[in-house]
Amino acid sequence: MKADNVGLPLSKFQWNYIRKSAEDLRESFNSSNAIFAPACMSHTVHTKRSWTTVEIDSISLPQAIRCWELSLSPIEHRKRHHKLTIKEGAPTIESSIQLA
Repeated sequence: MKADNVGLPLSKFQWNYIRKSAEDLRESFNSSNAIFAPACMSHTVHTKRSWTTVEIDSISLPQAIRCWELSLSPIEHRKRHHKLTIKEGAPTIESSIQLA
């Protein structure tokens, strides 16, 4: 089995290094409110620095995340405190709800 052209560990040192890295990673989550753990290789794009360049139908991932964050807050709060600029013709939460 290989992932990103990296094979299975062959020595005890390699296994110990992986275990230590996993432990360090778990400990780093203690101060996090949320984490993203990809379920498949396709989703590892979100763990790389270039994740902000991903676009679907001309909507960037940061724009989609911001739209989702705003959808979690009360509507009146959003109207008063957030001004979201949406590209002309870009789908919105409201238009998505109407399509469903």
